[in-house]
Amino acid sequence: MSQVQDVVKNFPPTTKRLNAELEARQVIRIRTLSLIQPLGQNQLDHAPRAGAWSVGEIVDHVLLADQIERGIVKELTLLLRRGKRPFVERSLLDLGMHPKFMPKVFISSLEPLVSFFSTHTPLSIRAWLMRQPLIPFPHPAKATPRRFLPGNELRSRLVFSYQATSSLFKANADIDFHSLVVRHSILGYLNTMDLLRLMGNHEARHQKQIEKTVRGLPHE
Repeated sequence: MSQVQDVVKNFPPTTKRLNAELEARQVIRIRTLSLIQPLGQNQLDHAPRAGAWSVGEIVDHVLLADQIERGIVKELTLLLRRGKRPFVERSLLDLGMHPKFMPKVFISSLEPLVSFFSTHTPLSIRAWLMRQPLIPFPHPAKATPRRFLPGNELRSRLVFSYQATSSLFKANADIDFHSLVVRHSILGYLNTMDLLRLMGNHEARHQKQIEKTVRGLPHE
């Protein structure tokens, strides 16, 4: 645990309302670091069964999802600073959240149904669903994890990814992040503060997956 605490010293300091959300994300990130800190490379690479993700893959997925989140926030921030409407949409096709063999016309026909559900489901329920590892959620193609990544690389990226997210929000602290909105096919309408919170729930969801996988790991 001392190694984790040493890593935490590298996290930037936080300060009030926006910072409360960043601090919550920081706590979640520290938890992820603590879960994987004791694991050797073989344990990180071990998949519990065919088709299931290893701990290393779960962590890589979380980090790739972070990149997608930051990309949305950057795009919305740039739109606002250019005097344009700070609104973007991410459809099922945009996100690649569908089987490759499925025709695009079929995916497009599903979009209104999925959007209706996400739009009319309260944010609190969407947030709760995001935290439940037993409820399947499709993931964006760009968040498909890679296998056998070095443990040190994953640990370093966990630190730097949080720092990048924190720095992005803090560098634009003059903006009302509630005015920056994304319509996400699965998650519905979210302002960037909602997105920040839900992505923390996303990581917490995968922490449960990591814990379950770790319980079945072979000892090194």
